[in-house]
Amino acid sequence: KKTFVESGLSITLDRGFTERYSSDSYACLASADISVFIFKENKSVFDDPGMSAEEYAGLLMEENSLELNTEDSGGILNFRYDKDTDDGSATCFSYIYESADAFWLVQFACDSKNADDFEPYIDQYAASVSTD
Repeated sequence: KKTFVESGLSITLDRGFTERYSSDSYACLASADISVFIFKENKSVFDDPGMSAEEYAGLLMEENSLELNTEDSGGILNFRYDKDTDDGSATCFSYIYESADAFWLVQFACDSKNADDFEPYIDQYAASVSTD
């Protein structure tokens, strides 16, 4: 296992993960089968400083035209969806975390045909996340 720390968020993954560059996310980690994208949004950018994680999730879904139900898995707000990519279909497991000054979206993506097999590992990785 290896713990990655990124400006207030830490996540523990298997040793097969390495840091990668992504212009779209705050940080990106990847293995041969799973990519992890980390996004951070400072609460100061929102009109409502008391916004809840559930309200933030609603904004994400609205902005991305997703009509999904959020779930609370082990105390972590999350949602799952499939999207088409240049390489086929990917399943995205998205988890929302809240720190004192920010919302964090940690998104795990894998080939849709392997999603059910990888879900237990992804749940374990998601449970390892901590924020300052």
